[in-house]
Amino acid sequence: MSSTKCYPLSVAVIAFLLLADSSYIFKTRTVATFVSSIQEKEIKTLLTSTTGQRLLSCMLLAQPLTVAELQQFPQLSFQLFDPSAPIRKPFPNVAKTSKKTTGYPEFNPIFENKELYDENRIFKRALKSGLLINVPAKKNWKKHCYYFLNPDLAFHIDSKGITISEDRKVKPITFRHNVIDYETKQEITLDDKINLHKKIYASVFNDKIMSSALVVLPNLFSLFWWLIRHPDLISKTIDVYRSPHYFSKRLGRLERPVEISDLPSGWRSEKYLFDKGLQDGVIYTDGNRVYLGSLFNKLIDQKLLLFFTPSYSIFTCFSNYQKHAKAIVRYTSARDLLKILTSEEYYIVPEKRATVFASLLLYNMEISGYTSISMNTQLAERVICGSKGPFYPFLKSSNPIDKILLFLSKEQQYILPHENG
Repeated sequence: MSSTKCYPLSVAVIAFLLLADSSYIFKTRTVATFVSSIQEKEIKTLLTSTTGQRLLSCMLLAQPLTVAELQQFPQLSFQLFDPSAPIRKPFPNVAKTSKKTTGYPEFNPIFENKELYDENRIFKRALKSGLLINVPAKKNWKKHCYYFLNPDLAFHIDSKGITISEDRKVKPITFRHNVIDYETKQEITLDDKINLHKKIYASVFNDKIMSSALVVLPNLFSLFWWLIRHPDLISKTIDVYRSPHYFSKRLGRLERPVEISDLPSGWRSEKYLFDKGLQDGVIYTDGNRVYLGSLFNKLIDQKLLLFFTPSYSIFTCFSNYQKHAKAIVRYTSARDLLKILTSEEYYIVPEKRATVFASLLLYNMEISGYTSISMNTQLAERVICGSKGPFYPFLKSSNPIDKILLFLSKEQQYILPHENG
């Protein structure tokens, strides 16, 4: 299993403070909000929108979050993943961040107020659809709330598209994150309880769960966009690649290349789709030959099951968590545990929110025991850094050198915890 290394943060610019009264929209909320059933169509719409993908990027890196923290998430993320800080550091308080005390980049707000407060905009729609869960800061308290991704959402992915459901047929298993502290050079092992699907629980052990950044967010968002917006085109394309004329089922690989003329006509009649497919990594070309890229290639002969944030560590901020920690194995899902925690007297301790946890879990339903897990530290580099990251358009700097220093490629400069390999 690979380890997470930390490298020095080499950028020093001014960070911003956003003023947001997060209590405004929560005056009538007194208990955790669990929708009776998810709205699959609405969730798909949110996940293919730029704002929805930005929201998901934030929530995968840190949970739970307040509305104010969502607005200030770029500078929060730099504090969360600053490798000069201890691995077991308290969760930072962005409300106390000031331009005089921070050395982190300054960003414009990544969400407009209306995107977070209006009934028909992204945040409220995410709550109503079941993508997010609303939890008061303490029981029966009206003024302040925290938000979780729905930990039971399951994304069943195959060549015909994506089906979203709430899957509670899971069992907790211990997974160990091996991380290296940059200052001490000492390896630290962090135990984490994660959701494991019961279908493969018996055949999967800790050493068979690979810690990998395989499911990087750009690839994941590309998968969502194409399988939700253009499922027929993707299905027909994969049918071409799995045809016996090209694909050997026995060998599990292509025996001869697919050419542009062999692809469904939709690629040739809609040039913008072909260009976007190249840009998104759906396909790539070598002369007249066309290959499937990234996760799409897996769909030739595989079915995938994806979970967001299957970690129970995100609940350690509950004051009553330790009361139930040893009995987690009795709960069938993380959401069931959340219901139990919020049914009792509790309060959320903000500084005890986890900073290292499992963010994405990918099961290969065709290959027993093959499971890939990504930590939030692995996802952070792709989310925060680079000109294609979701925060880049909001970077606020009049000095182009700041952008150059901050957004150099990882081969040139490391500024966040980075996964080997």
